[in-house]
Amino acid sequence: MSLGKATGLLLLTSLIAPGSAFAQMGGVSGTVTDSTGAVVPGATVTLVNEATNVQNVRQTNGHGYFTFVNVRPGTYVLSVELSGFSKAQLSAFTVAVNETVARNVTLQVGAATETVEVTAQSELLQTTSAELGNVIEEEVIRGLPTRGGTSRNCCS
Repeated sequence: MSLGKATGLLLLTSLIAPGSAFAQMGGVSGTVTDSTGAVVPGATVTLVNEATNVQNVRQTNGHGYFTFVNVRPGTYVLSVELSGFSKAQLSAFTVAVNETVARNVTLQVGAATETVEVTAQSELLQTTSAELGNVIEEEVIRGLPTRGGTSRNCCS
């Protein structure tokens, strides 16, 4: 084989090899619904490779749909979480070469939780000192001189 043919063959092999690597990937997709069959948008879907423990995370779209592309062949566990629902975890399944695995998940309503928010308010009384105010009896106030000299002309 001549040097030119060997170089051409090597070049052809290097161009084909990367494409074949992507062709050996698989995928996982599905829809998340609640117990009534309604779609659940915004759920967090986690796909974990059992052999490598590598996690991929997606959110369901407005139609409750999720998809993972370019998934390496292997065994995976899928879990789905959303506030107000119990976490769902599917049993392990295998993704083969060029296979897209469909896994639909139904979430069950979780136990009701209650959040109590406490907001601190300022005190109405100054408790560190009694020097901030005095009590003046009504008789003392009436006996104070007014601007006009008599209490009848107080405001003129």
